[in-house]
Amino acid sequence: MPEGVDTPPQYPAIPKPAQSFASLQQTCERLKEVTELLTGQRGAAEYSLVDGLMQIKKVSGNAVGSIKELNRLVVEDGKVVVERIEIIEAEIVAARAGEVDLHAKITKVETVSAEATDAVARDVETLETTVGENTASITSLTQSVDGMSVLYSMTGEIDGETGGFIFQGAQQNNGDVVFDMIFNANVTINGTLLVRDSVPTTAVAPRAISRVAANVGTIGATAGDTLSVTASFIGSTSTNTSVAMIMITLTPQQGPLWVLGNGAVTQRNYRVLADGVPIKSFYAYDTMTAFDANASVSGDTRYNFYFSGAGVSQGIIYPVATEGTHTLTLEAQTGGFIMDASISVTELAR
Repeated sequence: MPEGVDTPPQYPAIPKPAQSFASLQQTCERLKEVTELLTGQRGAAEYSLVDGLMQIKKVSGNAVGSIKELNRLVVEDGKVVVERIEIIEAEIVAARAGEVDLHAKITKVETVSAEATDAVARDVETLETTVGENTASITSLTQSVDGMSVLYSMTGEIDGETGGFIFQGAQQNNGDVVFDMIFNANVTINGTLLVRDSVPTTAVAPRAISRVAANVGTIGATAGDTLSVTASFIGSTSTNTSVAMIMITLTPQQGPLWVLGNGAVTQRNYRVLADGVPIKSFYAYDTMTAFDANASVSGDTRYNFYFSGAGVSQGIIYPVATEGTHTLTLEAQTGGFIMDASISVTELAR
């Protein structure tokens, strides 16, 4: 027997029979006792056919390793429970120069049962480590119940803080089957998220999406040029307040333009509309600082202009009264000057 290995006791030992009646009687009694233990007639036993426990443990100094396996079988009239439990552990006491204890453990429990009208199949597995006062574990649960529902969950716990996800499905009373997935964790997607159905605005927490909608383009070549975005809002009620933050940026382009002369200053007018209704007007100035003649057309001179001066940035707060989609539009009321433009809409409050 290897040193340091514990095995279940060899009991009851069965003596080798001799020719004497007493020896034969003792051997027969031990055989009877073994049979009763194996068949569970003497209660739970380490190697009975009803409950079986196997344990291997090895110790060396401050290090301990063990394997435990328990098999349990209960069969009664109208009830069956079959269970297998496996535990493997490793531990070092006073590791790292006596500073901490190290402990690692995996527990796996498989259970199937049928009782009255219920049928359950369940598998639970937990991986756990402890170093000093810090403990981290992760548990997976897979379950099928009554041919009507399924469940798969993964739960992590680190020093009392938990997170994870649940995938579950169940047949409803009307016969429909509904599947749900619930996350209690941050989720990162390195790729494309494709949603083939709608996502209700009420399902998105405030500021969960930093930009509801945005659009970029050019504006101002002619009067009436527009740049629009369409965004969905929860709307304002007695318990909710929906406010749109509309950001406008305008940056001058460089290109050909009809001008009257160097240094001319022109006011360009713009406005923002919500569902076609003006909500804000503003303007920008452009100043010609340098030019060179291109050609003469109908008595006027066409120039390449070089614009100087700051662009325009506007922030507009707009209360959104009704739930649903709303279109926000940036419009150039003055033509003849092209601007690079952007409009973005963020729902600020709920």
